[in-house]
Amino acid sequence: MGIIVKNIFHFLKGCWAIIRGRSLPDEECQELRELASAYLELDLSPDIKEQLDRHLKLCQGCSGFIESLHRTLDLLRGMPKETAPAEIRQNILRQIKQK
Repeated sequence: MGIIVKNIFHFLKGCWAIIRGRSLPDEECQELRELASAYLELDLSPDIKEQLDRHLKLCQGCSGFIESLHRTLDLLRGMPKETAPAEIRQNILRQIKQK
């Protein structure tokens, strides 16, 4: 569990740096941030993917960002899935129906 927390911490630290404007300064970096999930899920047109691949070869900050996001997502996907207790599920469904 410690490695998961460590990787999530590093990912969030990188996100905080991005939010504060300390890295990923140009427009291509901004575009990569906006498309990061689609990039990792291979849900982009070939032209956009090729453009981002070229950028990642040149930009160490974005390469690190994508690698960190990729590792974090892999770790989260590998975590055991928990099922909410029946009482909580019923409570949520009841609240949804009320709205």
